[in-house]
Amino acid sequence: MTARTGGFTLIELSIVLVIIGLTVGGILTGQSLIRSAEVNSIISDIEKLKTAIYTFRTKYNALPGDMNNAQSFWGAVSDCRVAQTTAATCNGNGDGYVTSNGSASATSGYEDFMLWKHLANAGLIQGNYIGITDGATYYSVTARNSPSGKISGSLWQMGYSGVQVASTWGAFDGVYNQLIEFGIYMPDDSPYNNVVTASEAYALDMKFDNGKPGTGKMRVLSDSSCSMKPDGSATATSDAAIAVYNIALAGKNCILQFPQAF
Repeated sequence: MTARTGGFTLIELSIVLVIIGLTVGGILTGQSLIRSAEVNSIISDIEKLKTAIYTFRTKYNALPGDMNNAQSFWGAVSDCRVAQTTAATCNGNGDGYVTSNGSASATSGYEDFMLWKHLANAGLIQGNYIGITDGATYYSVTARNSPSGKISGSLWQMGYSGVQVASTWGAFDGVYNQLIEFGIYMPDDSPYNNVVTASEAYALDMKFDNGKPGTGKMRVLSDSSCSMKPDGSATATSDAAIAVYNIALAGKNCILQFPQAF
């Protein structure tokens, strides 16, 4: 009887290759499912944030951040320019808007950052927030002062704007009012690193809104590669009425905006 020589038979090699293929396929499928869950969580998260704000307004008869008697509920800090590490906080001006005032004093704070602080104090969102800007510039946003999303590095940011001209900061023309934005952390700036692909943004928009990048309750920045003219030229346009998602473009190229959030 002839002794078997070393090495694998073709059948054994085929089995190994099949196992490797199944393993790689399982990993890729798992990654795809994880990514899909992360992207879909954006809609559930924005709805939870909006619900928290509505609930706060009903309970306290004021908007979080803008609330002019917040200190009577949670105590006062000695200086609104310093991080608020306990429940003690600052009052807003009570004008009915949560505004990005760009500055603070000992007695006046940043309403758009205090919004998250007041919501957390009321037990309506999770987290501990310092109620002020966190960095060298006003726009610096980190997880210390704004909620993070399920996507790694992502943050929610509060703002306020009226009618916008697209050339001013890359927004489509239109009324934005109370605006919540979602993007990836950018040092010493707003979270303006791209967070999703155009095809992911389009899919979300179709579920949540009207499938158009420049109108409705979900939008994107008009000066990014996320949207384009409908002629397929991939040229960005500030015309909200005609813009379409640039779904053929690969890679993350979209920052999400939710205007008139409350």
